[in-house]
Amino acid sequence: MLAGCGAPDQSQAFDAARAALAAGDTRTALIHVHNLLRSDPDHIEGRLLRAEISLAMDDGALAEKDLQRVLDLGVSSDDIVIRLGEAMLLQNAFGHLIADIHTGATNDDSTRARILLLRGDAYLGLERLDSAEQAFRDVADMDPGSPHALAGLGRVAFSRGHPDLALGFLSRARAMAPGDVDILRAYARFHLEAGNLDTAKEAFNEALAARPEGRLGQQNFATLSGLFETHMRLGEVDAAGELAEQALAGSPGHPLAHYLMGEHAVRTGNPLQAAEHLQRTLSALPYHLGALSQLGLLSLEQQRFDLAESYLRQALALDEDNANLRMQLARTLLAQREGDTALEILAPITRDASESPEMQALLGGATRLSHKHSGWLDYFEQAAASDPDNTYWQLELARAYLAAGEPDEGLAVLATIPRSVDIADPLDRLLLEAHRRRGDFQAALAAGVALHKRDPDNSSLELLIGEIHLDAGNQAAARSVMEQVMDSGPADAETLLFAGQVELRSGAHDAAERYFQSAHSLQPDNLKAITSLAVLARRQGNVGQAINIFEGARETNPGSLLPLVGLVSLYLQQDNVQRAYETAQQAVQLHTDDPRALLALGATQMRREEYRDAIATLEDASIHARDAALIHAALAHAFRAADRERDALFSMQRAIRLAPHKIEYAVVAIELSLTLKKYDDAEQLARQVIAANPESAEGHRLLGETLMAQGKFVVAAQAFAAAATADPSEANTIRQFRALARAGSGDAERVLRDRLEAHSGDWRVRQALAGLLHRKGAYVEAIEHYQQILQLAPDNAMVMNNLAVLYKLTDDERALEMAQRAHDHSPHIGNFTDTLGWLLVQNGQTTRGNALLRKAVQQLPTAPEIRYHLAAGLAQSGEVDEARVLLSSLVASEQPFDEITEARSLLEQIGQ
Repeated sequence: MLAGCGAPDQSQAFDAARAALAAGDTRTALIHVHNLLRSDPDHIEGRLLRAEISLAMDDGALAEKDLQRVLDLGVSSDDIVIRLGEAMLLQNAFGHLIADIHTGATNDDSTRARILLLRGDAYLGLERLDSAEQAFRDVADMDPGSPHALAGLGRVAFSRGHPDLALGFLSRARAMAPGDVDILRAYARFHLEAGNLDTAKEAFNEALAARPEGRLGQQNFATLSGLFETHMRLGEVDAAGELAEQALAGSPGHPLAHYLMGEHAVRTGNPLQAAEHLQRTLSALPYHLGALSQLGLLSLEQQRFDLAESYLRQALALDEDNANLRMQLARTLLAQREGDTALEILAPITRDASESPEMQALLGGATRLSHKHSGWLDYFEQAAASDPDNTYWQLELARAYLAAGEPDEGLAVLATIPRSVDIADPLDRLLLEAHRRRGDFQAALAAGVALHKRDPDNSSLELLIGEIHLDAGNQAAARSVMEQVMDSGPADAETLLFAGQVELRSGAHDAAERYFQSAHSLQPDNLKAITSLAVLARRQGNVGQAINIFEGARETNPGSLLPLVGLVSLYLQQDNVQRAYETAQQAVQLHTDDPRALLALGATQMRREEYRDAIATLEDASIHARDAALIHAALAHAFRAADRERDALFSMQRAIRLAPHKIEYAVVAIELSLTLKKYDDAEQLARQVIAANPESAEGHRLLGETLMAQGKFVVAAQAFAAAATADPSEANTIRQFRALARAGSGDAERVLRDRLEAHSGDWRVRQALAGLLHRKGAYVEAIEHYQQILQLAPDNAMVMNNLAVLYKLTDDERALEMAQRAHDHSPHIGNFTDTLGWLLVQNGQTTRGNALLRKAVQQLPTAPEIRYHLAAGLAQSGEVDEARVLLSSLVASEQPFDEITEARSLLEQIGQ
């Protein structure tokens, strides 16, 4: 024995391992060796035996560990070096092998040849073809009859794209060593990769017949794997399955047999069985590249992204040059919205895979999430262009357009895709989403109905159709969907939540609460149910209850964003801005790039009047969610608050493109366009609102406001009349009246009187009529209307002020008392201060009157009539010099006002 410690129990363990191997029980042998090395880690023969077992099971990592330990203990031999190289090849540690396994340490030609063959294999793995060829030629120079050198040169030729030359080398090697299983396997592998599947199958079977067993009596899994792959490519799925079962039966529990079973389960669509077998492989071979890769892909398909990332990163560490692994890991990272990391993973293969449409799509998705530049859509367009006949990439391009907030472009792409059974579902889902985003709910419903016809038992599709009905405002149709789904069987949480939304839209808050509570009982951690209950409590005015609900959700879901965002909104509603701000900051700390957290923080910054900070925050949010209309609208409001109207209009236009059915966005955009005097844009947008919502008054109102700003009073009156027809409200009547009055139409008064005849309690309409009569000189009737208004709205200070003026004009002694009431009610209103002060001066009370008039001038410094009243009061009280200065400045300014003639006359009286 090489080991100097020959304790009886260690010797017994070693002998037991040998006996188990002789009986073909590899698992038991491995257990004995494990126990031996735990008691004596430096047991050299134990290390060598475990390395041999590990190599037989393709566990290169464990074999390398044991062989390296033997070398570290001072034991060296050519055979150990060769086996160490084989262990490195099993791990795809090609660079490691090139660095550590070389020919300089041996003088034996046979060993040198074996090392050169290992190095040639490593160079092939690194795609360093010149070096690989040189290694194999060096072997041929040493041994011109070496079939393995010829086989190696054949593999190099095939890698260079010379299949005929490769076949020549491999055929010569096969003829020179007809029973050599490694050469037969290389020959078979060549035909497999060349697509000559029948020849590959024949050659793999010949290899199995030549040597059915590998190391230590184990089955020859390298050959079995090749034959398995050939069966699968030939479509011989059953034959592949039988081969895997035979392998498992012949080597029960062998990790590679489980790997074949797992591969078969993957290919036949049985993910649970696949995962079970592949996990068995990994439990014995934790660095098995194929098992790690397949488990990563299975986890990705099951949307278990953390687990998929873990498996794929381990696989990539074993094969860093594997482009497919890099792309699958990038897909996993994109699913977790980690764009920067995905770009880092893709960087080493970006140039080599630049023509791949999958690569282009991955680069587009990663660039979008990382915000490196705005041209991310170009990648998807290149992917679709590089394979124009592949509908998958056309669908991906349409999906990208939707993500970019461009549903029209998405629809244009979808219109070019030929409909077929294979793509009907993804095509209709994208059509549904595109039409829904455009606000074209009828077209969205058509796509939803088509989906449901193909899958009539899918309740989620029925609920989706119901949601579209709710979007369209068709509550009856939504309720019908709700009833159908609930009648079909026990309601799940998704169904209960939809039912709650239907009841909520109908105003049945108690019924909505019962549904939301039922959903919450089924799934206590369902944040949608929690949010729905909180929103309902808020609508019912129970803000405190809503806060308690969200606080509870915050404790049970400490990492969740929704409770924090909900709390921010509620705290703002309570005017608790500081607490809202602190909660929003916590949300951003936990979810740095989440646009919902940033939107919440932006809202609190707006309330704190920190407009520049709000703009920065909301711009960041808009980058992370380019297709979120709500965020662009919030950004528009922030720009507007900062007096950046052009930027505000640009952001609101973006929001409108994303959500054209949102009339409130159009309102702001039109107001901004009017501010910027972009009348044509405002009018066009108003007419678009009318076209999209012909029965709504809002579009006609917006058109009327736009026309008023342009001085087109007659057509503005027509627009307001249409608004009043759609919504016969007090406000629309007054708008129509103002347009007619500005147009000089005699119908203005008729509109007001007709309204009052039908709605005598509309005091605002009556106030407009009283003002019109006041201006016409019909003081007595105007007074009657104002007095009626005070009975309906006794605190209306404007009416009090106007009555005071009319009382003075009609010599009614109540004038001063009424003016005092108006001023007492609203002492900060300059016009009211002026009325009281002027009446006092006219009544001879100049001291108090002038004091009030000075205050009125401070409140309204640009109002010429108030400065005239003060000048008149000063002149009356003997303060002629100050009065003269005021009057001279007023007359010289040439500002028009009703009493300009009296001002000039007074200036002449007191002398210029």
